[in-house]
Parts: sequence; structure tokens; C-alpha cells
Amino acid sequence: MTVSTAITILGLGPGRWDDLTLQARAVLEQAASNDITVYFRTLIHPTVEALKREIPNLHIESFDSFYDESTSWDTLYSRIAEQLCSLAEQQPPVLYAVPGHPLTGEASVQLLLHQAKQRGLSTGIIAGLSFLEPVCAALELDPIAAGTQIMDATTLAALSLDEIAGKIIPTIPLLVAQVYNRRLASAVKLALSECYPDEWPVKLVRAAGVDNLEMGLANDAARLRTASVRQDQRKYLEMGLANDAATSPLPSPRSGEGRGEASVRQDQRQYSEAVIEMPLYELDRGSLANHLSTLYVPPLGEMEALRLPETLRYITMRLRREPDGCPWDRQQTHQSLRHYVIEETYEVVEALEENDMEKLAEELGDLLLQVYLHAEIARQDGDFSIGDVFEQVSAKLIRRHPHVFGQVEVENAGQVVQNWEAIKRQERIAAGKDVQTESVLDGVPLTAPALIVAQEYQKRAAKTGFDYSSLQQVLAKLAEELRELQEATTPEHLREEMGDVLFMIARVARELHVDAEEALRLANRKFRQRFQAMEQVTRDEGRMFSSYSLQEWTELWRRVKG
Repeated sequence: MTVSTAITILGLGPGRWDDLTLQARAVLEQAASNDITVYFRTLIHPTVEALKREIPNLHIESFDSFYDESTSWDTLYSRIAEQLCSLAEQQPPVLYAVPGHPLTGEASVQLLLHQAKQRGLSTGIIAGLSFLEPVCAALELDPIAAGTQIMDATTLAALSLDEIAGKIIPTIPLLVAQVYNRRLASAVKLALSECYPDEWPVKLVRAAGVDNLEMGLANDAARLRTASVRQDQRKYLEMGLANDAATSPLPSPRSGEGRGEASVRQDQRQYSEAVIEMPLYELDRGSLANHLSTLYVPPLGEMEALRLPETLRYITMRLRREPDGCPWDRQQTHQSLRHYVIEETYEVVEALEENDMEKLAEELGDLLLQVYLHAEIARQDGDFSIGDVFEQVSAKLIRRHPHVFGQVEVENAGQVVQNWEAIKRQERIAAGKDVQTESVLDGVPLTAPALIVAQEYQKRAAKTGFDYSSLQQVLAKLAEELRELQEATTPEHLREEMGDVLFMIARVARELHVDAEEALRLANRKFRQRFQAMEQVTRDEGRMFSSYSLQEWTELWRRVKG
């Protein structure tokens, strides 16, 4: 078979010589005949020894040295792709061989295809049996029917903790490919612990479809035992051919002598197909992971994935489901839940002011429940769903941050605010609102706390020029309102004047750059703490509140203040 592309990527199958496709064999035989070098991503693959035996004149090189030299997987695979493209530009054709199928779990192939396309290099794929077929056979798993997720171990290990929940859905099965050594198994375990309980049962599938592995690899392992300790350590950790250095000492150069046959039998056992069940937390214990390992993680039940947003959606749906939901939750409406939204919001604020992070996590959850409950009520009424909520807020944030998600450039936060207001204006125009007749006070919810509304009105009015020029003028107006309050005679007039006084107090606070609502809230908190301290004193003294005189109360107040 003639190779006609600049770069041909060939799949070696899962490990058995018999699993190498006829097309792949023909290409390799042709490469040997034409003295074309075949570049292997790694020689640590069972098929390689059979290739050396079956096609002895095949010229083989590998990128195994890159593994020792690279500091990250992205860097490693990028270097491989860069090297292959450079070779293809200098002397095509280039033949690149990878384990399994080139398009299944091979990050280097994806980078290579991308770089080749950018350089105008033609590429071709020689299919191979992927690791999925023998792994699924060993697990008796239909990956399509189960909706199985598939992820490369190095990709999973490279995710930051805040990314993992968005990449893994723990309520469907997960296959983690190429868990090739203990160090990577440890990183995979830590990543999965973000979504699964530490005790969750998992299965490590080793050497799937590679029963009775050919003697060549095992003999290589026995020969490696006679190398230097430093070389052994590097290779063993890379290949997983011996006990991990962290759990047992590496053999000395002499320790392998006279043990060849026993060592071969040991390595054959290690590289025979096996499905090992264990709790997740034991994944990196011992030397179970090797370069032919795939991890299977069974799905969590819908009520077990407690760290998953989908679980909260399911719970709220069950609470309101007829006829077996919660009678109280089924009765709730948007209107009946209004005060709970306000209550939970203020409990979040309280946790923030107390700087209690554990309480904040709990209160944010309670507030989030209100969002999900309203979304579920709307879904049942045919109005919208939680997906619409996510879409609305995500689209809005992207739209209003063109300096982050677009091409707009800003120099400071002030420009951000200007852009934000301009974008909001365009949104109102797009919604069919007459922006020429709208009031500057529009958009301030009257259901917000009154002091917040007052200061927002004052701030917006000030932008039009309707404002006081100094603090003295504001204080003079406050004094005027206080006199009018003293002169009021009817309940209605008293309420009106009291409102004017509070409005001007909010204006004084704004002049002093103080959030009036926050200031009053903190004053309330301070009063509560002090009064509760006074209550404790009365209990300690064994007296009733009514037994204290005004002078005693005053002295007691001074004590708790101090």
C-alpha cells in the first residue's frame, strides 16, 4: 500500500498483534520496504515487540525521550506535533504510529492534525482498534446505551478544581483512559474526589484484550532490572513495570540476575487482562496503574451526586411532583415564596457581615434553592425553565463585557461603567422601549429596602444636576425637616414628615459616602449584641428586668459598651 499524504497517522490497536488491521500491516511493511522511518509516540506498547519480530527491517524511532524532558502534557504533545510537521516539510512522507485508534484518546494526534492544517500539510488516518472495544468487553458495558463519558487521564489531571464540575457529569458512567502510572492515578483520584465520594467503588481495567502478552515485553522488564538504579527509577515510574519507588526500594543492578524466568512470569501476570475493583481513595495505592490501564467510574444515583447542580434541579422537581411530592412545596406559588427570597437574601448578607464562610456556603445554597423553586414552578406552568435562567444571565454577562469577551478595549473601571450603561440602553431600545420618554428613576425596584431606593434616587437625580452643592446645605434641609416633624399634628402628617426626615438622613449619608442601609443594619447588629449582653448580666445577677431602675439600666449599658 502506497502512502500518499505528507503525514500518515497509524493506529496500533490495543496491544495484540492479531488486532493490528490488515491496512496497518500493509503500510508498515511498505514503509520497511521503502526504508521509511516510523515514528512511535512511545515504544511502551505490546505491539512494538511483535512488530520488531514480524517486520525486522522496520526502522523505528520514538518520542519516549520527550517524556523525560517535558514539564507538562501540553508541552510534550505540542513538541511531538511540531517535530512531525517539521519532518514532513523536510522529507515527506512521515509515518506516525500511536496506540489504539489515532482519533480515540490521542491528544498528540489532535494537535498534529491542527498544526498540519495550519502548515498546509496533507494528513491521512490508518484506523486501528481502539482501547474502548476491549475495555467495554471486559466491563460488559455498552458505552452508547449508557451515555458514557470518555476522558483522557492527563486531561482530567490538568483541570483546576473549579473546572472539574463543569467537565464531568457523575450521574452517567465515566471512562478515564491511559492512567499510566501511580503519580497520574493520584492526580486523577484528587480530581474525581470533587464529584464522587472517596469510598465510591471504581474499576481499574488493565491490559484489556492483551491476555498472554508476548514474552518480549516481559523480557524487556527483566532486562531493565539490571540497569542502573537511576535509569530504573526513571523508566519504572514512566512504564509502571515495577513496584513504585514510593512504596518499595528499586532493585540494584545485581538484584535481577538469576531471576529472569520468575521475573518474566511476574510481568506476564501484571500485563494480563484484569478488572480490579476498589474504592476511589485506593486508586493510587500500590502499583496497580500502568500504561495499559483504564479507569471505569460507575454513575452516581440522582440523589447521591450532592455536589452537582443537576441534583438540586431533580430534588426541586421531585418536591413539586404530583402526587408523591411534598404537600407544602406543591402548594407554593411565585407570590407565596416572595418573602422567602427576601429572607434568604438577607441571611446571605448576614453571613457576609459576620465573615462566616461556612454559614455563607449554607445560606447561598438556601438562596439558590429559591431560584430553582421559582424556575420549577415556571416550568410546570409552561413559562420558562432553569435553562432559560442560565441562558439569560450568561448571555447578559457576555453581552455587557465586550472588553472581556469581545474586541472592545478599556483603560479603567469608569469606562466599563459607561459601556455598561450604553449597552443597557441599547438593550432597552431592542426591547421596544421608548428611551426618549423614560425617567432616570426607572428601573429601581420599589420593593428594595427603602434606604437603598432613597439613595439610588438621589444619585440618579444628582446626575441631572438636581442636587445640593455642599454638606451644609444638606444638613440645613435636614434641620428644616426635623422642625416640620415637630410641628406635625395628625398621624398622616407625622408619617409624611418622618419619611422626609429619613430621606434626608439618607442624603446626608450619601454626602458622607456612607451606605445608609448598611450603616443602619450595622447599628441594629450593634444594638442587638449590646442588649443581649445586658440580658446575660441580668441572668447572671438573678434579677428580673423590671427590678432595674433607669439609672441602673444606664450604668449597665455603659458596662456592656465598654
